[in-house]
Amino acid sequence: MNQLFSPLQRRVDLAIAPPFALGGLRVCPNALEVHGPDGVQTLEPRVMQVLVALHQARGEPVSRDELSELCWEGRIVGEDALNRCVGRLRKALSAEPLAVIDTIPKIGYRLRVAPPERAVVEAPLAAPAPARRGPRIAVLAAAGLAAVAVLGAGAATWNHLRPAAAWSAEGMRPLTADPGVESHPALSPDGRFLVYSAGPGFYGRHDLFLRSVNEGAPLRLTGDPAHEAAPAWSPSGDRIAFVRVSDGEPCRIVVLPIPRGAERTVGRCSIAGSTGLGWLDERTILLADRSSLSEVSRIRALDVETGALRDVTRPRAGSLGDSGPLPSPDGRGVVFRRSYSPGVQHLYHADARTGAERPLTREGWKALSYAWAPDGRTLFYNTNRGGDFGLWSLDTRGSSEPKRVSAGLRPAMNFGRLSADRTGRLAVETYNHRWNLFTFGGTGEPAPLTASTGRDWDPDVAGHGGLVFISDQSGSPEVWTRPEGGEPARLTRLGASFVQTPRWSPDGRRLVFILDRDGQTDLWLMNADGSGLSRVTRDGAAKVDPVWDAEGRALVYAEQRGAAWRLLRVSASGGEPVPVPGGAGFRALRPGWDGALYGLKTGDDRLWRLPRAGGVATMVSPTFRVADGWATGPLGVYQVRGGYTRTPSLWLRTWSGEERKLADLPIVAENPSVAVDPRTGALVFPRMLRDESDITLLDVRSRT
Repeated sequence: MNQLFSPLQRRVDLAIAPPFALGGLRVCPNALEVHGPDGVQTLEPRVMQVLVALHQARGEPVSRDELSELCWEGRIVGEDALNRCVGRLRKALSAEPLAVIDTIPKIGYRLRVAPPERAVVEAPLAAPAPARRGPRIAVLAAAGLAAVAVLGAGAATWNHLRPAAAWSAEGMRPLTADPGVESHPALSPDGRFLVYSAGPGFYGRHDLFLRSVNEGAPLRLTGDPAHEAAPAWSPSGDRIAFVRVSDGEPCRIVVLPIPRGAERTVGRCSIAGSTGLGWLDERTILLADRSSLSEVSRIRALDVETGALRDVTRPRAGSLGDSGPLPSPDGRGVVFRRSYSPGVQHLYHADARTGAERPLTREGWKALSYAWAPDGRTLFYNTNRGGDFGLWSLDTRGSSEPKRVSAGLRPAMNFGRLSADRTGRLAVETYNHRWNLFTFGGTGEPAPLTASTGRDWDPDVAGHGGLVFISDQSGSPEVWTRPEGGEPARLTRLGASFVQTPRWSPDGRRLVFILDRDGQTDLWLMNADGSGLSRVTRDGAAKVDPVWDAEGRALVYAEQRGAAWRLLRVSASGGEPVPVPGGAGFRALRPGWDGALYGLKTGDDRLWRLPRAGGVATMVSPTFRVADGWATGPLGVYQVRGGYTRTPSLWLRTWSGEERKLADLPIVAENPSVAVDPRTGALVFPRMLRDESDITLLDVRSRT
C-alpha cells in the first residue's frame, strides 16, 4: 500500500474511531467497550487505542515505535507499559479464540483474526468388498461418465459458483474540497470526468458542475433558480440526465449534452419531489415515482424521445415502495432499494423487461447508495450494517454474506452516495455533519443544550425538565437523556439500524421509542434510567409518532402499510393494537395542549384535530398549512419552514388563528424535529453546526 495512505500515519482518536468486529466480539472504541458472549468489558483508553491501532493495520505487524507514535503521541514509552497494555488486551480478547495478538520478536505486535476451521465429517470405514472385476469396471465407467457430465456443467457455471472476491481500497485522493456541500457524484463511464451537485449547504439551491478527474477547474453546467441534483451519465458518455427540483412541485427530468449543449426536459415526475436516476439504455431513464397518492413509489422507465412511462417494479403489499434505481452493466436488469420503514430496507434485482425479482439482502439495514464493480457481479454499497455507515461488497450471483470493504485509509470516513467507472474506481461522498440541540424562547439567540461531536435530533422535554433525544455520537443511533442542568448520558446500546421519536410518559418515569432492528419496526418501552427495556408491539410494520394517553397507560401511534396510514392504540403493557375511531389516513401525530391529538393526513398539509379517544376529526383551518418540523405548544403550533430555495424560518400560529414569523434559522438541521418545553413554552430544535460534504476518489481492487 502507498505509505501516503497508510492507516498508521496519525494518532488514534477514539472519539471518531468506528465500531468493528473481531470474530464474535464487537469493539466500540468511543465507548471503550468490548461486547462479547460474557457481557461488556470496559478498557482503559490507552489499551483501547492500542487495540484500534493493531486493528487498523489489517493483520500487518506494528512496531513499538509506531504504537508509541499512534497511542502515546510520540512520547517515549517504557517496554513495561506497552507489555501491560498488550497483556490486558489479550485478557479482554480471551473470549474469542480466533482473535490472537502475536508478539513479533524485536519488532512489535500483530493482531490476527483466524478464519474458523471447517468441520470435517468422516464417513466410517467400510469392510473391503470382495473383488468382482466386471461390476467394478462398470461402476468406474459410470462414475467416470457422471464426472464428465458434472465437469461439463461445472465449466458452464463456474463463474456463477466461484467464491466472491474480497475488495480493498488501495488509494484515495480528494476530487473536491470547496466550502459547503459537494454531493451526488457521477463518474463518466471511462472515468475521465466527474459531474456533481454543489451549493453552500444542505439548504439552498445547488447547481451541477463538471470537472476532469485528473486536473483543471470545474465548469458550471447549470444556473437555474431551481435545485439540481442526481446527475447520471448515458451509457455512451455523451449526455447526462439530472433532476430539477422546485419546492412544492413534482420534479423534472432534464437531459444535457456534455461538455456543452442545449438542455432538454424529457419528462416530469407524477408525484415525487425528487428521485435518483439511471440510464437503462441510450433512450431509457430509470427513476422512482408513483402515478397517484394511493400507490407507493416504484421504479419506472422513461422514454426520453416520447416521454412515455412504464412500471418496472411492482412493490409488494405492505412495503413503503422502491427507490434508488441502478441499471446492471448489461442493461438487462436494475438494482433497487425496497423500504419497509425508515430504518428497514432490502436490496433487490429485477429483470428490466419481465419484472422478475430476487432479493440481494435480507437483514434490513439501510442501503444509502450502491455501484457496480468492474467484474459486473459485485455490488459496492453504503450501509449501516454493523452500526456505522461504511462501504461493503455484495456478490449478486452467490449466497455469501456481504463483506466490509477494507478502506483503512483514514479513521471514521463517513461514506455517502457512490458512483463507479469501468476501471474499478469509486467517487464517494465523504461527509462531516454535526447537529446539536438548542432552545429558543422567541427572542434573542438560541442557547445550546447539547455539545456532541455527532448528530442529535428527535428531542422531547418532560415536565421535570429532563431532555430525551436521539444521537449518533457513539456510532449508531441511541437514546440519550440530559437532566436539567446536568450532562447528557447514553441510555441504550442497541446497535440498531434506526431509533426514533423517544417520548416521555406523563409522569416522566418512562420512555417510549420506535426501534428498527432485525427487519422489524416496533414500539419499545424502558424506564427513565434505561432499565426495564421491553417490546410493546410485535407486528413489525412501519410506525411513527407515538403519543401517550393522559394516564400513561396506553399509546397512540401512526402506522403505515403500503400507501395506507391509520392510527392505532395499544396498551403500554402490550397486547393487540386496535384502530382509533376516525384515525384513518393520519400520517403524523402530536399531543395537543388541550388534551386532543393533532395530526396531518395523507396527501394533505392542513392540520386536523382529533379527540384522544377517537371520533370525528375536524380541520383546524383551511388556510393553515404545516410542513417540515412542527410541534404544539401552549401558545399554538410551532413549525420550521424551509426548502431548497427558501431560508428556513420559525413560525408560530396561535390557537386564536394569528400567524407570525419568530426568527430566521439559516442553520437549522435538515429534516428538523422540534419539541416544546412544557414549563416555559420554549422551542427545542436541532441546529446545524457543521455541514460539509466533499467527493473523494477511491481506487478499489480485488484481493483474490
